[in-house]
Amino acid sequence: MRYLLDTNTVSDFFRKHPAVLAHLRQVAPGDLAISSVTVMEIEYGMERQPSARTKFGQLWEDFQSDVHVLTYNTQDAVHTGRVRAHLARLGTPIGPFDLQLAGTALARRLTVVTNNTDEFSRVPELTLEDWR
Repeated sequence: MRYLLDTNTVSDFFRKHPAVLAHLRQVAPGDLAISSVTVMEIEYGMERQPSARTKFGQLWEDFQSDVHVLTYNTQDAVHTGRVRAHLARLGTPIGPFDLQLAGTALARRLTVVTNNTDEFSRVPELTLEDWR
């Protein structure tokens, strides 16, 4: 695995964003991962907008089968706690789900793929790519 896809990148895939699709075609599926946190965020969005499940539900199921789905674990939580404390000391917090993704990426040495670089760039030592 090399890449941890943020929820907005998965959403871009659903919406067939050309640049995101081009990057995804160039990466072996075994190099792609999403977090169980992203699963929660996508499921939440589909529950809030049932038309999204109708439109993207099968694509979402297929996507989950094609990538690694990482369960948030103790080491991810340790890294998340450290990042949260560091950012709190600086007065530059980020959202709780982004914290969990950052912690997961740091614990597993993955690159976060996101277009939310404003928040994620606050996290020291986190490698980012924006595929848009």
